Amino acid sequence: MVKRFLLWLIIVTGAATALYVAWYNRMVDDDLIMVTAVKRAGVLGATIEQYHSWNTRWMSFLHLHTWMWFLNAGSTLLFYHLATFTALVLAFWRLVRIPLVNECLRPEMRPQSGLTAGLLSIALLICTFDIADTWYWMNTSTMYGWNLIALLFAIGLILQPLRRSFFQDSLLTFLGLYYGGASEPAVGIYFLAITGLYYLRKDLLQVHQRHLINFSIGVTVGFLIAWFGAGHAKRDAALPDLDALSLLTKGVYFTAKIALYHLPIRLLLALPILFSIWQPGKLYKGNSLLKTTIRTKIIGLLLLSAHTFFMVWIMGDYGPARAWSHISLLMIILTSLWILNSQIQLRPFLLNTTLGIVLAALLYTGYQQIEQVPAYRNYLNNLQSGKIEFDPKNIPESGLMHKVTMGRVE
Repeated sequence: MVKRFLLWLIIVTGAATALYVAWYNRMVDDDLIMVTAVKRAGVLGATIEQYHSWNTRWMSFLHLHTWMWFLNAGSTLLFYHLATFTALVLAFWRLVRIPLVNECLRPEMRPQSGLTAGLLSIALLICTFDIADTWYWMNTSTMYGWNLIALLFAIGLILQPLRRSFFQDSLLTFLGLYYGGASEPAVGIYFLAITGLYYLRKDLLQVHQRHLINFSIGVTVGFLIAWFGAGHAKRDAALPDLDALSLLTKGVYFTAKIALYHLPIRLLLALPILFSIWQPGKLYKGNSLLKTTIRTKIIGLLLLSAHTFFMVWIMGDYGPARAWSHISLLMIILTSLWILNSQIQLRPFLLNTTLGIVLAALLYTGYQQIEQVPAYRNYLNNLQSGKIEFDPKNIPESGLMHKVTMGRVE
């Protein structure tokens, strides 16, 4: 009873905080440049301009520019964020209703698909390395936040096909095109994960082989269209080239920094939520807790290393934290599988205590937004109206909103 009450409080606090920031959020920096391009050249025209000039992530820009067609520089972004977070919850909701997944939930959570989907969404947000740029900065949220949503919907369609095969195939192809055409690092880690899963669980993949191939073809086509675009070559030329030693050094350092510094606190906060959702030992195969933990860590480290090395190779550096979003989802999945494959149990008192800590962290985050976001929004309004001059040294705290870097954009 106490656990359910805490879980609902976590849902309410997380949702209230997310919507509070969404209410105050506005277009800033690149958003203002892109909405101007859409008004001048149209949705397709602005997307083609981006494709040929700098950024070839064509599906994310097509999505972004479609929204911007109905907006202007001063429009509220509340409805956009409502659509984003609703889509995220719906993606998890469909996933946990699939019998194969639903059987892995704790018995008391199985009939509560909405609660479970909301909790998984909050766990993912907690594990997001840069919430502001991944979910709230409009032009990058279509690349990184919506990319995760597309993948989650695709996993749901692969595991439980729709009755209409043509609609099923069309959706999977579209989702694959979006996934492949929105973020290059995501494609590398996707194919590595599929290869590893094929090696470990060939029997499972063969059942869903047709739909997996359909989605993978879409991913490949979307990726190739982005990779061979003129804008990609121009962007690549502007980024530093690394020799083998620099690639190895930066890749190892980047991997270690995420694994040892950025990730642990986030996973520790998400862990009580995941323990409240999944039934420990449901997929237990007789392995000791130590063996299961080591195996999970090795798989996670391999996928993390692949993602970081691919990113360093493409960008010549670590890249912004928003580009690490797939690592967040990967760690949620691996941690969930670790719980399901181990017989570790948390006593009710310990689980309730850790859930209370998560709730306290969310309440503190919400309090920070109340303190910081209105003042920051007022600063942005004064900046864009020309009442004040942009000074990068005197930008107020932005909360979960993207911190401005360009000043006024005409």
